Amino acid sequence: MQNKNLYFISRNYLRLNCGGSIARTDIEMVMERLGCKNIGLKRTFHHNSITHAIRNSLGAMRALSQLKKGTSSFSNTR
Repeated sequence: MQNKNLYFISRNYLRLNCGGSIARTDIEMVMERLGCKNIGLKRTFHHNSITHAIRNSLGAMRALSQLKKGTSSFSNTR
């Protein structure tokens, strides 16, 4: 199922030692394989809280600037 009209916003992850972060990264990989496009910044793994917050904010702002009226989006948030 290749659908170029579906988008998601990737994020930065602090750790991959808990089930929630692992599940979210797995979901992002599945969405990429299904043809959904990441309109945020590239998925990263920074362990610094300040870098984490800045990258997530910049990714969301980038995604909002790329969305057009009437597009579908999936946001991988908590």
